[in-house]
Amino acid sequence: LQKAKENLVKAERKVTIADSLIDAGMQAQIEGKDELREQERELKMLEREFKANSKALNKRLKTDDEVEFMTAQKELKELEAKYKADLKANDIKAKFALKKETKGGANYQKGKTQKKPAEEGLLKAQSALEVAQAKYNFATDTQVVRVEKSAKLTAPKEDPDKNKKAK
Repeated sequence: LQKAKENLVKAERKVTIADSLIDAGMQAQIEGKDELREQERELKMLEREFKANSKALNKRLKTDDEVEFMTAQKELKELEAKYKADLKANDIKAKFALKKETKGGANYQKGKTQKKPAEEGLLKAQSALEVAQAKYNFATDTQVVRVEKSAKLTAPKEDPDKNKKAK
């Protein structure tokens, strides 16, 4: 009976683990997709800012003033360097988000594949516990009946004359 209870606890734990993998996987996929969308929005915003700023600097490059030309060229190089750094940072964040989404999908699939056998094991463990409990109940009921029968058979009979003498 105790072994059947332990097996039931193990089976319940396996089902719980599978459910948590499914839940965690779904959550990670959702978070990963959200982060990817956020990175796409940031990338578009970076591109717009770069185009707007570089357009203004390119207009300044067409000037005849040499000092203005040199400062505009320097600012354009700084802008391009900043843009490349921002793109690299955005790319790194996007890779992490994609990795998170992929890992979430893997956990979800792992949970799905573990859940069915775990549920089958849980059903088997529950039925084994019921059988063990029924056997235990039958055995204890039989022992009680046997004890009662043996007690009746071995119990000494009271002598009615003893009761009269005691009075």
